Amino acid sequence: MEIAKPAVTALYVMAALSAGHEPGDGPLGDSLNRAIDYVLSTQIENGLFTLERVSLTGPEDHKAGQLALYNHGICGTVLGEVYGMTDATRSARIETAIEKALAFATENQRRPIRANEHLDRGGWRYIKQVPISQPQSDLSVTSWQIMFMRSAHNAGFDFPKESIDQAINYVRMCFDEPTGGFQYATHRSEQITRGMTGAGVLCLFLTGNYDDRIERQSGAWLLRQEFTRYNQSRQHDRYFYAAYYCSQAAYQLGGEYWSKTYVPLAETLVAHQHARGNWDEDHHNREYSDTYSTAMAILALTPPYQLLPIYQR
Repeated sequence: MEIAKPAVTALYVMAALSAGHEPGDGPLGDSLNRAIDYVLSTQIENGLFTLERVSLTGPEDHKAGQLALYNHGICGTVLGEVYGMTDATRSARIETAIEKALAFATENQRRPIRANEHLDRGGWRYIKQVPISQPQSDLSVTSWQIMFMRSAHNAGFDFPKESIDQAINYVRMCFDEPTGGFQYATHRSEQITRGMTGAGVLCLFLTGNYDDRIERQSGAWLLRQEFTRYNQSRQHDRYFYAAYYCSQAAYQLGGEYWSKTYVPLAETLVAHQHARGNWDEDHHNREYSDTYSTAMAILALTPPYQLLPIYQR
């Protein structure tokens, strides 16, 4: 899908970095530089990374509005990871792009919320109008903005502390005490998924907001999940998306949470990798091509390498 290209391209860069490749060096050096340049080229005047000129007030194309902040968070995260790894000219462009992207993210987080403010404040949602009865924030979009901010922080960029504080407060509100999982939005307990539970745990660890109670309960929830049914998704839960988040979260949790999650997941992914190195398209996200699923599979397999600063313990 054309409008997903910024994020999918950025995920390719992040997957390559996680496996030890660097921009401008080695067999993927030129390809990574071109991919970084492409990501930079998709940033519009207000700082948003997108191929669609969507507004904050809408209305706009539904799918473009859905993907805009995914593009933004994923592209911003990758640029934070490669900042300082490229030549001086490209690095200067990345610096400017990150500063503009952070300004957009913090402004968008403070957008007016028409209803359920106590349940939605601090999170991010699609750039499109939604009915007042629906949540104005969700954990899936929010987690990518948090990772962008963490990556930017690691690279030395500044942004308001209250932005991350409010975001983490939102993440905590998505935790479901009875089950130990995380839900898609603060009042959507029917959507407690592997992907969202992995995202919730990862956001808390990456920002230093450790919580023994949530860790124990979420870890126990993760141990009850399985990834051996390759490319099989559940309602609201996509296989490769969940594999990526749960692998990264399990690594942060460590111990049996890591070994009992990663080993069967890794064995399943390796067993289903094709001869040319790719994995199948995600059954529920075929429009993003096997570049997306392959990048997510690599990111699920590479936490032990600890080459991406954002995911280091």
